[in-house]
Order: sequence, then C-alpha cells, then structure tokens
Amino acid sequence: MAQGQQYAFRIYFKDKNNTSYDLNNPSAFLSQRSIDRRIKFNIPIDSSDLPVNESYVSTILQSTNGAIRVNSRWHNTMVLIVSDTSTIQGLNQFPFFKSSKLVAVFDQNNPLRNPNNERPTSVPGDEDYYGNAWQQLNLCNGDYLHEKGFMGNGLRIAVIDVGFKGLETVAAFDSLRNQNRIIDFWNYTKNNTDYAYTDHGTKVLSCMAANLPDEFVGTAPNAEYVLYITDDYDTEQTIEEDYWTAAAEKADSLGVDLISSSLGYNYFDQNENSYTYQDLDGKTTYLAQTSNAAVRKGIMTVNSAGNEGNSSWHYILTPGDADSALTIGSVNQLKNPAMSSGWGPNAANKRKPEVVGLGQGAGIIDEYGNSTTGNGTSYATPIIAGLTACLMQARPDLKPLEIKDYICSVSDHFLNPDDKIGFGVPDFKLALDLVTSVAEPKIQDKQVLVFPNPSKEVLFLQLKSDLKPLSIAITDISGKTIYPSSVTYQNAGLLKINTSDLLSGIYFLNIQFKDFVFREKFVH
Repeated sequence: MAQGQQYAFRIYFKDKNNTSYDLNNPSAFLSQRSIDRRIKFNIPIDSSDLPVNESYVSTILQSTNGAIRVNSRWHNTMVLIVSDTSTIQGLNQFPFFKSSKLVAVFDQNNPLRNPNNERPTSVPGDEDYYGNAWQQLNLCNGDYLHEKGFMGNGLRIAVIDVGFKGLETVAAFDSLRNQNRIIDFWNYTKNNTDYAYTDHGTKVLSCMAANLPDEFVGTAPNAEYVLYITDDYDTEQTIEEDYWTAAAEKADSLGVDLISSSLGYNYFDQNENSYTYQDLDGKTTYLAQTSNAAVRKGIMTVNSAGNEGNSSWHYILTPGDADSALTIGSVNQLKNPAMSSGWGPNAANKRKPEVVGLGQGAGIIDEYGNSTTGNGTSYATPIIAGLTACLMQARPDLKPLEIKDYICSVSDHFLNPDDKIGFGVPDFKLALDLVTSVAEPKIQDKQVLVFPNPSKEVLFLQLKSDLKPLSIAITDISGKTIYPSSVTYQNAGLLKINTSDLLSGIYFLNIQFKDFVFREKFVH
C-alpha cells in the first residue's frame, strides 16, 4: 500500500433484506414523476428500485473506517473510500457481503474524501432562426418537428458528461437559467457543485438546450435538464462507471424521460480493469448493464459510439454497446461517415451504431459563449437525442424501444446498413408523420393499403378488388423470413394477418402477385 493514497472499492451486496423502505410506498425513494413514468409504461416497481440497505452501508463504514462515495440501487453496490486496503479483507465476515473490486486510486489530497458536501424574430422551422445550428437540424429534417410545435416542452433530459464551464454565464443558456429548467446539477467526481474541468459538457448541452434565435438554437430548447459530471478529466478509472450509474439512478428518481451521454470507455489506468472488444457485447460491462436498466425503467437512453474509428481499437465504446441504447455515430454534411466515428457491431453482432448525426463540423457554443464548430460523436449524440425528445413529446405513450425502432426505420440506409453509419441519418419529418398518422387511414388509390402501422395484434391489408396474392410473408430487418401464424379474408379485398406472436421491432411485408411484388415496412 503506497503512502498517502486513498482507494475506492466497489462493494457488491447479496441482497436488500430488512430494508427500511417498502415497495408499497415508492414515494419514499422515487419522485412522483418517476412513479408516473412507470405507471404509463406498465413497469412494475421492484426490488431494483429499492435503495441499498442502509444498515449494510453503515456496517461497512464502521468496519473499515471508510467513507461512502456513491451507491447503486440497480446494481446493489456502494463505492467505499479507504486509506488501508487491508480493511477490505475483513468484509468477508458479513453475510450480506458478496464481493469487492478496486475501481480507483487517488492521492491523499483528492477532495474525494469529503463525503458531507451538500447539493445545491424568425420562427422555429426557418433557416435563419437556427443560425449556426441550422445544418445539423436540417440534415435530418429536425426543423420540421419544431415547426409543428415539438421543441421538447415537458420533457426532462439528463446530460451525463465531463464539465460544464461557462454554464452560469453563457447567454445561450439564459432562458434555461431564467425559467429554472436546470432541475438538478451535481459533480460526482468532486462531490460538489463545481462546474469543473472543461466545457465539453457545455458544448454538448448547447446542441440541445441553447436558445438564441437567429444565432444558435438547439434541438430541444424548451426541455428541462438535469446535468451531471461523472468523468474525471485528469484520469481514466473504473470508478467513473460508478459515477455514471449514480447519475443515471438519480436521473431516474427525478423522473427524466431521456439520458444523453457523450462518454465512452474501454481503457482504464488500472489496466486489469480495461475492457476487451469481447466484453462489449451489450450486456457485460457495468455501464452497459446500467444503460439497459435505465431503458427497462422507461428511460430513453442515447449513447455516443465514441471517436476511436481511426485508431487501432476502432470499435465503439461502452455504454455505446448497450443492447437497449440508441447509439449514435458521426457523419459530415454530405452524410459520409466521419473517420473518427467508432465502428460496430458490438461483440454480440448487434447493429451499432444504429443511426448517425452531424458530428464533423457540428455547430456548438463554447464556455465563452462563442458560436463555433466541433467534431465527434460527442456532438452528433445530443443533436439526435434532442430531436428524439421532441418526437417523444409528440407521442408520450411510446416506450423507448418503440421510439428507437421508429427512428431506425426512417433512416436513409435502413435497407442497406453498415458498421460505420448503422441505418444512417434519420429523417425526423418522416418519423413525426409516421408516429402521428391516423391508425386506420382512408383507403387511397394504391395497390395495397397496410394498416394499422404500427401494428398490434393484427395487420389489415386492403387490396384492389382484382388483385389476388400468390404468397404472403413477413421478414425482419436482417432479412429472416417469419411467416404469420394465420391469414384470413375479412371480406372482398380485405385480409387480416395475426401478428400477435411477433416481437417488438421493424418488419417488412412481402406479397407476391402475378405481375409484381409488393413490399412495405411496418412496426410492431
């Protein structure tokens, strides 16, 4: 043990037995907004929502003479700070103790030891209205959402990043501050409210929240925000996964609708904790598990693919590999992939990134309030995240994975995806038109009408009276053929397909007629 150092251990508990909290009284540990989200999506409040057992934490602290840094409800863990690593060995005596993992090493003067700090004229749709942010909105028709009145109102977005220097002074955030739409802020790396380190998070936030008409307007300028610093700019240690997790869980408790994170990890200073590509299978890393858990709680999670595309690693980073996350890559204004954008797929061969946004020459606001440009998936991610929030505003009843499927389905390379751009650049005009379309539209003058789209238990086909299908099949996005369980005639020209056995996702209906093949995409 080196002199004058402190050590952070992640402590895993076996259970939450004898907790002082009761699942029948969730308001004791979740906000009403968070409870409402669970009710809306029919998500049960279960043991993963319960806080870590306080008596377990107290026992650990007394046994080690340590300090708690953060804890995780979802993983049932705490991060313990000690000066003497030998105290960890004594934890095996406690029946609730499962295991421990060293996640960081700090110098003695690191502020981590202080655990007692307390928390503290043009119009939308017009090019001129957006100023330096126009290109990134226009590339994916995001201005159409704003024109229709969807600018993030009522949505609560968590931004998890490095630092937010200038946040308190930059004019682009005046309305955010004056309207009290910064709901919460915390620096997990310093355990205080210091904006800290860099303006990386400021630039990221500007892509969504900046609101200076005719100079710079972000993709979700009317949303509420919670802002968390979880990445230590000076080191790269595993404890940053614990910070990210604590931030996500706090965001959940405050009822956020969407998490946007432009952070990614594969290498740590303690090399034995570093990840291999095989670890990035969407469910193995601590952060992939956290990201997936957030989606299970009804939170749309948008992660960056990372900027390792032209390095020897070149793959995506975690939590960008997470199964349930919408992972964002980077392109230029011609929709060509940026060289630095991380490649997919993840180690389980799942499509990553799913979609891309402008990340080469993206408009941003820096800590001095200057409107400039920057490069990287760090900026493509909040651009897409903000527009995703606007789409969620239009259809608040849709679950995160349904929103994700819609966005992928309207992207320009949906039929020919690849490992650099995924399904391509999403068209949010098409997305909005799709999610707000009438479930059963009037019969139009076309060969086949498919409705409702999205489908639920059944899919109806209205055929012109002289058409007779020779075969009908459904394929998924990988091209695998899935035959419907039954096809029946309702009346002349109207067919009914039972789709109740299909998993949620995007599918293609393929109908072979005598002289042509009809193919149409639908969401289930």
